[in-house]
Amino acid sequence: SRTKYFPSYNEAVENWLTEIKVEKEQYPIYENAHYYYQRRKDNSELILIWNSQEKKIYILESFM
Repeated sequence: SRTKYFPSYNEAVENWLTEIKVEKEQYPIYENAHYYYQRRKDNSELILIWNSQEKKIYILESFM
């Protein structure tokens, strides 16, 4: 699935985390992940990633 600015949720997440200099070890593991995506009228984007195997939720937001 794609976002407004990226061809996939994973690419958006990687871009956002790289931009704010998050260490690679802290990135989500995408296997067994479930996604929720929402875009607002102001073009802000929200991605929630639930990894059932790790029992972790990642919440990422990009806004202008």
